[in-house]
Amino acid sequence: MKKKTTIDESFAGLTFTNGRYKYEGDLKINGDVVVSIDLVVSGDVVVEGNLTCYQNITADSIIAVNVDGVDVTAENIKVSGSITAENVVGRNVAVGGTILAGNVKVGRCYCDQLRCVNLVADAPIHVSGDLEITGKIYAPLPAYFA
Repeated sequence: MKKKTTIDESFAGLTFTNGRYKYEGDLKINGDVVVSIDLVVSGDVVVEGNLTCYQNITADSIIAVNVDGVDVTAENIKVSGSITAENVVGRNVAVGGTILAGNVKVGRCYCDQLRCVNLVADAPIHVSGDLEITGKIYAPLPAYFA
């Protein structure tokens, strides 16, 4: 039998460390979820719906339909819809729709549209649609946009 952890409004199922709530293991949610606290997940966050974060969320991987948050940080971010956030940080970022953010720091990035203030990239960015950067770009040359 698999271990089942329920996280309720009293934060049962989470540990509080260094001013943040932490979850050990993979966190799988069947449906939409709203996170209103700083949350660190030592594993993957898989949401079969929309993920809304009113604070910061950090995980090994974030997989969701749409993500709306303040700071979204993960090694791997896979979103079939769009990401809207103040900051998006990830080594491998794949978004089927639009990334709309203040600051984007990525290793590899594949998306339909990218709109941000500042972009930092360690590898070429693949944008199949519109690209709008109103601030600074730090990317390897030659950067190419597919």
